[in-house]
Amino acid sequence: MSTVRRITRQFVLAGILMATPWLAQADASTTLPDTPLEVCTTSVDSSQGGSAAAVTNSNIVQGDSTLFASYYDDTATMMTGDLKAFTIDPTTGSISSTAQWSAQTILTALSNSSLSGNNSSRKFYTNIGGTATEIQDTSSFCSATNQTYLGASSESDCENIIKLLKGVNSTTGNPSVTLGTTYRIPAKRLGTIVHSEPVYVSGLSMVIQAANDGMLHAFTHNNGTIGANNSSNGSEAWTYIPKAFLNSIGQSDAPNKIKAYVTSGYTHKYWLDATPAIDKFTSTTTGNGNQTTTTTTYYLSSGFAKGAKGVYSLTLGTANPTPLWTFDNSSGATTVDSDTGYLYGRPIITQAIIGSTVTQVAIFASGFSTFDLSSLASNSYLYVVNLTTGALIKKFSVSGKGLNYIAGFADSYSTLNQVQYVYGGDLDGNVWRFDLTSTDTNSWNVHKLASLGAPISSEPELGQITIDGTPKRFIYIGTGRYLTPSDLTTASGSMYGLIDRIDTVTSYNDSNDATVPNQLSTVTLASSNYDTSASTTVGVASNLSSYGWAANLPTGQRVINSAAIANGKVLFTANKPSNPCDTNTSSPMESWLYVIDYQTGLQTGYFSLASAATSAGLSDTHFLASRPTVVKLSSGDYRAMIRTTDGDTLNVDVGTLLTTSGGTGSAVKGVFWREVITQ
Repeated sequence: MSTVRRITRQFVLAGILMATPWLAQADASTTLPDTPLEVCTTSVDSSQGGSAAAVTNSNIVQGDSTLFASYYDDTATMMTGDLKAFTIDPTTGSISSTAQWSAQTILTALSNSSLSGNNSSRKFYTNIGGTATEIQDTSSFCSATNQTYLGASSESDCENIIKLLKGVNSTTGNPSVTLGTTYRIPAKRLGTIVHSEPVYVSGLSMVIQAANDGMLHAFTHNNGTIGANNSSNGSEAWTYIPKAFLNSIGQSDAPNKIKAYVTSGYTHKYWLDATPAIDKFTSTTTGNGNQTTTTTTYYLSSGFAKGAKGVYSLTLGTANPTPLWTFDNSSGATTVDSDTGYLYGRPIITQAIIGSTVTQVAIFASGFSTFDLSSLASNSYLYVVNLTTGALIKKFSVSGKGLNYIAGFADSYSTLNQVQYVYGGDLDGNVWRFDLTSTDTNSWNVHKLASLGAPISSEPELGQITIDGTPKRFIYIGTGRYLTPSDLTTASGSMYGLIDRIDTVTSYNDSNDATVPNQLSTVTLASSNYDTSASTTVGVASNLSSYGWAANLPTGQRVINSAAIANGKVLFTANKPSNPCDTNTSSPMESWLYVIDYQTGLQTGYFSLASAATSAGLSDTHFLASRPTVVKLSSGDYRAMIRTTDGDTLNVDVGTLLTTSGGTGSAVKGVFWREVITQ
């Protein structure tokens, strides 16, 4: 008999998970490109009709019974994005065909006159001198110093740049903008949203969305009271421009990007393309008369993906964001570290006990050291920093390339919100465990848990299962990558359920077994559709190894997204990419959804997502798929919602698979998903 205790973070927000960027060019480059679409030598239609084509994240979040989905149109004349909210029926799981609101539509409706001056309806902030400074097209803001930060040549030029950034789109009248040969008017008032997922912060009634216009946008939902212009859902409360994108005080590898966005000749770039981590801490103080005051503060920490190196951090608890710190390799950073790279994975916001003090911390990986993945630095790093100051507490070094995606494990999250172990995988196929259990940071250590022999390019998912009275910690992690066009021909991947025995001596493999740990139970996943009404399993394994299991995928399939856990099952998508510039239709891109037992790796379900698309009435069945976002309905049934590279949302009924035999134990919530409200 086994029972399960799910290790969760105390997020008050809905599901977020960032994975690898979908990249592509027609050649065999190993360099991260700047466009999310294929660049073919022949003419192709690159328009996505406004639909997000993010392969490796779902861009879906459930906020109560609302689904948020982001979109982009990357045509050369557009380069715009949108964030929409849809209603999920809590009984049937169906998604409304009409959006509750569209951020782009609301922004488009704003008049030019409302965008200019001291009372602009769009509140833009940045970090100047460590404080939240509102950016206004006024003489009071456009001082000589601030002109330098925006790369402006004069006060009028400074005001012109700001009006363009806020969306003033007329060259006549008042207000108006001046273009000449220097500037352009962006087609819409929101940049592309490709890989960054929306984050719903229920306590603030806000949705936070990073975009490739170089800005972090906060939109109201459920008529929140935070920020300006919040009388209706979907309106923009505020926008934050990271310091890294400013001139002079920004990063040397990200010079004046915010001005470049409105400069003539601009072509699409990934600038703010990572999903932020957000968490809250509540403190209580006692004043005169023993009256107690409770204060809740929301913290955000995020990388930039390809936009810049390092991490920035804010608080979100007022009408505007408040900058806390920057951690990167530039001289103007709060904390300078030369090994910081381009971070795609989300940081972890948590607490650590250092000495006798409970300290709030942010934990993050170093990311990619360079855009050229064939020239990555041989070592990667994990940082633990003070959440409020950015001061470095601990820096771990590991001998693997491209550590990006991490997850935290805690035995007692409900009491202290303290991550004790951090797990992550790198592009060399190493799985690392970072031990933060000691109160002495000098005793914190790192251990190579496994060498899987294939690249890891997604975030681990963690769980703890009690088997015959003994707790077993599982790390669910997949192998495979689709980061550059050269990855089209890489080998098939696998999904692993690794048991961490908290052993600092023995890894899962030795030097003679670098491909697949030989101690694991091995399952070969089926390559044909599975009858979800059947009660039998597919690919039955022998007895569960004390080390876990490996589920090997059919030829060409790889895991480039993180898994989800629900009711004793692991759900994940497998993708088989192809070059869309190749007219050979014998090997089109394909995707599948697998459902396997979280304890044994036994396959309990398999869905061809092409078939799911056909059933949904979609004309295109050749696409790549995001991670599944699992929703539990009021009926107790389950749905897996998956985005495609066409921007469509597949709503897959997995209820039978999640309520039949195969996994035992109580219902399990994934770390990053929330049940649809039932009342």
